[in-house]
Amino acid sequence: MFSDAVENDVIYKNPVTKGIKHNIGKEPKKVRALTIDEQKKFLEVAEKSSNYNQFAFILQTGLRTGELIGLKWSDINWEKCVIHMQRSMEYRYSVGEWRIGEPKSKSGYRDVPLIEEAVAILKRHKEKLREIKVINMQFKEHVFLCRKGEPTKNSVYDTTLFNNEKAKEIQNIEKFSKSFKIGTRIGI
Repeated sequence: MFSDAVENDVIYKNPVTKGIKHNIGKEPKKVRALTIDEQKKFLEVAEKSSNYNQFAFILQTGLRTGELIGLKWSDINWEKCVIHMQRSMEYRYSVGEWRIGEPKSKSGYRDVPLIEEAVAILKRHKEKLREIKVINMQFKEHVFLCRKGEPTKNSVYDTTLFNNEKAKEIQNIEKFSKSFKIGTRIGI
């Protein structure tokens, strides 16, 4: 049709003579969830950590590490059993300070449902926080604090996994801990 239009001087150039590209961009990453056995091993490793509640909570909710660190009690709707995700937080070693900001993308703003086990973890952790003698006032609303009364730095989560022989048995644990972008029940 366009060839005829060019021939009859209706248009100057055929707009469709070049090939059409499709599947532009990167191949989508294949997501692999941890098996039940890997989840059990993961929790066995985490159990020996002072951050067990954080690891178990991430497993239950699929939060990214930065989202977990930035989580505040006011983000939790206890009646509806849902978390309103609205920030991410990470420690910047290069400048020696915390960066608190918006989620990485629009999809980062979301409501995350809390199953019964996730609610139980939050309640246990709230009790654990009562043992902290001094809480930095800047972080008093944050859910997951270390014994120093401030958020646990992102790198601590990686270190816990990298330095544990049992964790190394879990296929792709390095990839998992680096991104900690788990998806519910851990997709890596």
